[in-house]
Amino acid sequence: MSEERAAAAALAIERYIAGLRHELGPLGAAEAGDLTREISDMLLDAAREDPELAFSEMQRLGEPSQLAATLLAERGIAIGGGIPAAAWWRLGIAATTDVLVGVAAPVLVGVLGYGPVARALSGQSGPGASTWSAAGIVAAVTVLVAFSVVLTWRMWSPWRDGGRSSTPGMALARIAVVRIGGTRAVVASADLTAAGLEAPAISALSLGTALASVIIAVLLIAWSGSTLAGGAPAPTDTALVWHLAGTPSAQREQVTRDVQRLYGAASNQMRSWPALSAGIDSDAFRSDLLGRFGRMGDNYGGAGYTIAAMANAGPGAWTVDVDELPPG
Repeated sequence: MSEERAAAAALAIERYIAGLRHELGPLGAAEAGDLTREISDMLLDAAREDPELAFSEMQRLGEPSQLAATLLAERGIAIGGGIPAAAWWRLGIAATTDVLVGVAAPVLVGVLGYGPVARALSGQSGPGASTWSAAGIVAAVTVLVAFSVVLTWRMWSPWRDGGRSSTPGMALARIAVVRIGGTRAVVASADLTAAGLEAPAISALSLGTALASVIIAVLLIAWSGSTLAGGAPAPTDTALVWHLAGTPSAQREQVTRDVQRLYGAASNQMRSWPALSAGIDSDAFRSDLLGRFGRMGDNYGGAGYTIAAMANAGPGAWTVDVDELPPG
C-alpha cells in the first residue's frame, strides 16, 4: 500500500511542478527553472519521509496558479501597477487580425469542398464524375475541414497559453499574453521588457511573416466570397437535376418521349398531353398544334414530324428543334 501511495505522490508532484513551471512563464526559463527545482526538491524530500506528507505540503502551498501568483507578487510582478494592460486598440487589431487569418483556411476548404460533397450526396454519376463513393468524398472533405480547424486552433494557442510564442496579430500589435495567478492578461510587449520579463521575440522576419499571413488570408477570403457570390453552388444545381431527372442520356430519352407524347396527343392518337411549363399559354399552344395535326387521326404513325436537333442548354433545360410535316 505504501509503495502505491509513494508512486501516487511522485506522479502528483510531477504534475504539480509542471503546472507551476507553466504558471511561472513570465519569469523566463532560467528563473522559473530555479524556483520549480526548489519546490520540487522540497516536495520530494517530504515524499521520501512520508508520501502523505508530500500531499499535505502541496495542499498547504495551494494550486500551482496560487503559488505562482505569490512568487510573482514577491518579485513585484502583477497586472495593473507595474505591468498595465495593453491599450484596447492593440487588442482590437490583434484579435481581428488573428480571426481573419484563422478562418481563412477553413473557409477556403469549405468552399472548395462544397461542390464535390453536394454532388456526392445527390447521387451524381456519369462521365467526368468522381469514382469515389459518396461516403469517401464526404469523409475526405470532412477530414480536410477538421485539419484546417485544428491548425487554426493551434495557431491561436498563444492566446490561451501565453508564453514567448505569438500569433500574427500579436506580432503586428506588439502585445503578449501572460498568465499570472491562473488568469491571463494582455499586455504590451514593451511593458514586459521594461519589467525585466521575457516577451515574445519580434523581429523583422516575424513581422514580415505576420503581414504576409494577413495578406494571404484576405485574398483567400475575398476569393471565397466572390466564388460564393458568383454562384459557387452552381455545381449542385447540376447534381440535383441528375439526382431527380437522371443522367443527360436519361434526360434525352425522357425529352424524346415527351415530344412523342406531345405530337401523339395533337394527332388524337393519345388522350393525355405531357406537362407544359407554367410560363406557356397551354390552351393556345395545344389549340395551335391541334390545328396543324389534329386531322391525322389513325394515319399519324409518327410521320408528321422529325426531331432535327436536341441540345442540353443547362441543368435540366433542353432545346429541341422539330421539323413539322403537317398533313396536307
